[in-house]
Amino acid sequence: MIRSFSEQALMGVLKDALALKAEAPYVARIEVPIAEMSPRRWLAAQSHAVKTYWRDRDGVFESAGLGAADCVAADGHSDLEALFARIAAMLTFAHPRLRYYGGFCFDPARAAQAPWETFGAYRFVLPRFELLRIGARMFMACNALIRCDKAADLRELDMIRAEYSAIQWAVEEQAAVDEVVGVDRVDVPDRGTWTGCVDNALHACDEGRLDKVVLARRTDFRVNGDVDPWRVLDRLAASVHDAYLFCFQPQPGMAFLGASPERLWKRSGGYIQTEAVAGTRPRGVSSSSDAELGNALLHNDKELREHRFVAEGVHAILELVCDTMREDDGVSLIRLPNCQHLARRYEGLLADGYEDLDLLRVFHPTSAVGGVPTDKALAWIRDWEPFSRGWYAGPAGWIGYDSSEFAVAIRSALIVGNTVHAFAGAGIVPGSAPAAEWDELDSKIQPFMDALDYHAD
Repeated sequence: MIRSFSEQALMGVLKDALALKAEAPYVARIEVPIAEMSPRRWLAAQSHAVKTYWRDRDGVFESAGLGAADCVAADGHSDLEALFARIAAMLTFAHPRLRYYGGFCFDPARAAQAPWETFGAYRFVLPRFELLRIGARMFMACNALIRCDKAADLRELDMIRAEYSAIQWAVEEQAAVDEVVGVDRVDVPDRGTWTGCVDNALHACDEGRLDKVVLARRTDFRVNGDVDPWRVLDRLAASVHDAYLFCFQPQPGMAFLGASPERLWKRSGGYIQTEAVAGTRPRGVSSSSDAELGNALLHNDKELREHRFVAEGVHAILELVCDTMREDDGVSLIRLPNCQHLARRYEGLLADGYEDLDLLRVFHPTSAVGGVPTDKALAWIRDWEPFSRGWYAGPAGWIGYDSSEFAVAIRSALIVGNTVHAFAGAGIVPGSAPAAEWDELDSKIQPFMDALDYHAD
């Protein structure tokens, strides 16, 4: 592939930006069209420490980011107002494709614990270099944070030059996926403890303290040698369609990645889209058995009640933040390769004054990942889950000028060295059975077991 822009042209544009008399820090961006190539394979071939990847559920927008021109993060207490104000100051209508990528932890009241410390309460990155695919068009972009300090800005140029020179341009379009063999599995909690947790949740429901709570499990796979998250992501992409695909690598040997079917929200100006997803059945081995399982899901009282909690919550949120809204007439099925869910979609026009910070506060956590009532469910989760969820089930996505999109970071895993921590959750309501919910968790992490070639003895 021919280089997307020469070092001389890149430096020329950035030096012109330095010559501007700005009063506050801003982002200078150069963006040029390039020939078709695979953003994910290009990203996997690079040696840069920080990498970000995002593909929307419709497969229309894809971003592969190298390095960090800017990073906004919080290790502990999450000052959300400061986060959104800081990012907003860097966004401009002049660069509509300039976006910060990242996510939030599931529960900011629960301090980041091992192995999540690097991710913190939130972390958003503006990539130094970006390979973008928008429909059939492709672009290469470079971002520079101009601090209006001559010495700092000259250092910025030196770093850009060094990072640019390290980019590998000759990338195999169909690189082979290395075999990754899982050798050990540990469930946290184990099956016996899980049964006790589900029984306790059901008891809380019977007493009226909870209507629903989502109980999660972490499954640790230790493999032979360090795990390459980009190989795992490739395998997820090959097997899971119609899902958000993401990977955030803050440093070598560590990455949070997933293939989520669930949108939290998508905003374009004042127009917002969201959905309620809950209830699960496996896919059938034939078209007839698949249809039978889907039909059973659509008519199962327990699954419909679980979904109704989520749908009622989303409806109430949109009534709060929208002037007008529309929802599907009824529930439908979302079919993934290994399971299927009940879904209901919503859209609306936001009332004046509502921004992304407001949406984050009212949307997260939905009862699809927390429970009902929310505060009591979160307190129950803190007391009973024997691990930190970290970013699992939190919002993951991007923030741009007058637009944003976030998925619920389910069907996800944290990779640290030679260990893959895969997460899955199940909604517990009256009628839930511990054994059936355990099997549902296995179904949800099946794509990761397949990606690791893990087979139970």
